[in-house]
Amino acid sequence: MKKLLLVTCLAFMFISVVNSQSTEKFIRILGNAKHVVKSNGIKLKATLQEVAPNEYRKVRYIPIDEVRENLNTELSAIGLPSSGLEEIWPPARNYNKVPSENYWIYLKDKETARKVMEIQQEGLTFSDVSYTFDKVDPSVYDDLALEAIDDARRKAKALAKEIGKSVGEVLNLEDQSRLESARSYSSSNTSDSKGVAYSVVVTFELID
Repeated sequence: MKKLLLVTCLAFMFISVVNSQSTEKFIRILGNAKHVVKSNGIKLKATLQEVAPNEYRKVRYIPIDEVRENLNTELSAIGLPSSGLEEIWPPARNYNKVPSENYWIYLKDKETARKVMEIQQEGLTFSDVSYTFDKVDPSVYDDLALEAIDDARRKAKALAKEIGKSVGEVLNLEDQSRLESARSYSSSNTSDSKGVAYSVVVTFELID
């Protein structure tokens, strides 16, 4: 009889533990936030190369120093200083053994970029047009983190309502984002804006 009572008590205690654990209700939600960064300008690559004489095309020999000087003259006519040329170093390998130089040209707007790319002269080619962006201010990430939590809470409330529950306090936070640490970044696509996304997984308490 005593053995039966002991087994019954142990079974009751086990059921009580299971029931108490089952009351610990929660919901895990992914919250997202996004910030749009506008481009601060455009950059393009200018390749300068010594020009060999060509009688058929009636082109004389043009040393690379003259090609560079001609480009600076054209840029000045547009209103751009020669200091706007940033040499790319180390120089690209030239298999043709022809003296050449590569520069980045940074421009503030599309109209100016269009004027620069319309420059046509012997020994000059443009390529690698891309938008440039400032480094994202760290405070933006702080705001995005809070917005992502709010987004998760909004979703959690909507789901909890469907099952007759309400959302309580935050039980756990999991940051799903990696901070952008580059000084600046550029995009080779045609968009002049870029989205910075932030995600966080939030565990909320569910209340009856």
